[in-house]
Amino acid sequence: MNTKSSNGKFDYSGSEKEEVGLLAVMCALFRPFVVRGHLFKQTYAYYVLNDDGDIEFARYLFTKNNVKTEKHESRIMGRYNKTTVLRMKYTNSFGHVQNIDFINDVYARFSAFGVKGTDAEWKRLNDVLEREREKYNELEK
Repeated sequence: MNTKSSNGKFDYSGSEKEEVGLLAVMCALFRPFVVRGHLFKQTYAYYVLNDDGDIEFARYLFTKNNVKTEKHESRIMGRYNKTTVLRMKYTNSFGHVQNIDFINDVYARFSAFGVKGTDAEWKRLNDVLEREREKYNELEK
């Protein structure tokens, strides 16, 4: 499935970074979300994982692509239940953005999947994820 963002910049015809696909498969929810600070309004992207055990692996993939993330306890998935998520600055009050291309790639790819588990590309990437997760866990030992 080829998908392009509204500006036509991102083309998922098979030449995208593998990390984009892996992060999209690991994702339960990924979206920019406005948070009002005391002095400045800041926009963060929140990355919620399907499996909490993947949080360090996901951080590794974001860091590898120059996106700084922090673990954050958030109520983004429900009003009363806090969930550990990865949070990254999307923009600040001056419009400064870290590697927004990569963040937008992951968001667009996540959004492009139909029903997870039925898409052939999702299944392929899930198999790749299993292998990469094992490699990462071996390196961490």
